[in-house]
Amino acid sequence: MDARAGLDLVRPVNCAMIGFAVIVGAFVSKPSSTSVLELALGFLTGFFVCAYSMAVNDVYDIEVDRVNRPERPLPSGRISVGGASRISVVALIAGIACSVLSLNPLAVVIALFYAFLSWLYNSRAKKAGIAGNLIVASSLAIPFIYGGVIAGGSATGSLLLLMALTSFFSGVGREVVKTMADVEGDAKRGVRSRPGQVG
Repeated sequence: MDARAGLDLVRPVNCAMIGFAVIVGAFVSKPSSTSVLELALGFLTGFFVCAYSMAVNDVYDIEVDRVNRPERPLPSGRISVGGASRISVVALIAGIACSVLSLNPLAVVIALFYAFLSWLYNSRAKKAGIAGNLIVASSLAIPFIYGGVIAGGSATGSLLLLMALTSFFSGVGREVVKTMADVEGDAKRGVRSRPGQVG
């Protein structure tokens, strides 16, 4: 398997952004103290669960990407569906393991919920149009909350919630704009996006 194809599959820049959102959430929650280890585990949890999400997305969307993103690793043939599936499993295990190592039960629940939302979106909710957009947007807000939880600070502080809500609403807008560009390919999976319905 081509290592470059594996990196393209998981989109490491996107994963790093989720990891950094966890760190930002940790500091914004105003913890009394946060160790470097806690921050590192939080970053890695966000990174790997996001990598899982990216890989799973491409597995489910291979036919869509043949139209919308033919240069992606799966439709271009640079990586097999089996190889992408194995990467997704390894990334998920790594992400949940990092969460478990934080020794925070609530953090583990949030990480598992984040992973579940990814699976739900890609396997079912994407076809539901706006409902899928809301799930993706929520995945941009959760890392901030996760950061507050692992740091032991306030997970419901006004600034933290403001950042999470800002990410959520900007994510909704971003997803709707993306569906405008992906109408042709989305039709391959029967995705009922708003742009696909109204033109």
